Amino acid sequence: MTLEEPEGPSRIRDDVIIRLTVYYTVVFGLFVGLLSIPGVGDLISGERARQLGIIPQDPTDLTADPSLVLAPLQVDTVIPVALGMLGALLLALPVAWVYLWTRPPQPYRSGIAQTVVVLPIAIALVVFLVKGSLPLAFSLAGIVAAIRWRTSLSETMDAVFMFIAIGIGLAAGVQFLMVALVASLAFNAVALTIWRLDFAGQAVTLHGWQLRRGAAMKAAPTGETSHETVLRIHASDLAGALEKADAILSTHAKEWSVTGTTDEKGGASLAELTVRLKKRSDPDILVRLLEKLGAPQIEQVDR
Repeated sequence: MTLEEPEGPSRIRDDVIIRLTVYYTVVFGLFVGLLSIPGVGDLISGERARQLGIIPQDPTDLTADPSLVLAPLQVDTVIPVALGMLGALLLALPVAWVYLWTRPPQPYRSGIAQTVVVLPIAIALVVFLVKGSLPLAFSLAGIVAAIRWRTSLSETMDAVFMFIAIGIGLAAGVQFLMVALVASLAFNAVALTIWRLDFAGQAVTLHGWQLRRGAAMKAAPTGETSHETVLRIHASDLAGALEKADAILSTHAKEWSVTGTTDEKGGASLAELTVRLKKRSDPDILVRLLEKLGAPQIEQVDR
């Protein structure tokens, strides 16, 4: 069964470049529109200055005087924190999308994508609460230390997505929403480019001053235990031989890679494969299968 290419509006809607371009354009317009409201820009600038310690805390600030915690909400307090948390959410959401689009489907961990969305909001709030208060900062650090976080990240890129989420939250918390916007946009552009070009997806080794490229190890559907062997395939058509070998190895090997290729006389080629066999697979039987089912592209297989 083959999948048909989407057509018309559906294809445009599912194009990630168009989707992200439209999304960031709308978010940028929203930020500009909010800042154009009279007084909002001044509130943001004042809160940013207080966060960075440029001007002292306002004596009437709710966070500076505990006796005012039940006082009516102040506009100069509510608007900056609300915009910071809103900006953190809007700019972390496309990062979570890119994570879902580019990370391997197995193992699928929805919790990481959800964390990328909500973590910047929490960080923006924490930054607003600390706001130059050293005792409060130590108190929050003690609370975090008391909570036993037990999250293991199986992929290094998962940690990178977490770092960018933290960065967006920090930038939003100190009212640098444009910095958070640029960081979100730049990170997604690089992540999508790396995924699209399959950067470092192929093993490369150095032989003397020459680079030798081989296919990266491919995992078979099952996770059975295995043993490793080296196969040398003599082929009249290298591309066709590797394609047939791929189909055969998918049922007899746990993973495999092409470690090198050499040109032989008469236009033939020699490909050396490192194969990690499944527990129940016999290397001799595999050699015979490759020679029988891989003909005429595969002429001979040696161990």
